[in-house]
Amino acid sequence: MSVQSNRVKAGVSGDLVCFTPDRPALLFPKGSAMRMRLITTVSNSVLALALITSSAIAQSNATDPSARLSAVLPADVAQHVLAVISDARSENLPADALLNRSLKFAARGVAAPDIAR
Repeated sequence: MSVQSNRVKAGVSGDLVCFTPDRPALLFPKGSAMRMRLITTVSNSVLALALITSSAIAQSNATDPSARLSAVLPADVAQHVLAVISDARSENLPADALLNRSLKFAARGVAAPDIAR
């Protein structure tokens, strides 16, 4: 049986398929430029998807002020600070500065009632 007759039986034409009875069919022969380009493209796509997913998860965790404040402040003080931050946002004031200031004071060990003030 010739190589050409096997190609016809497989329903594939052209030089992209290497099909012989002792070797399986390869869409792109080993070592071909198209095969290397395909492998590189697929691996780069998987890597990019992993990086985008991990950075999106990190950003969603980092931007939740209520979770960070609730972790370092008592519940009543955290609710008060969040209310002040919400009021500041509604008046187009720098609310992120209030959030960062509250977290900084908590990290320094300032008493919770002083932070709420």
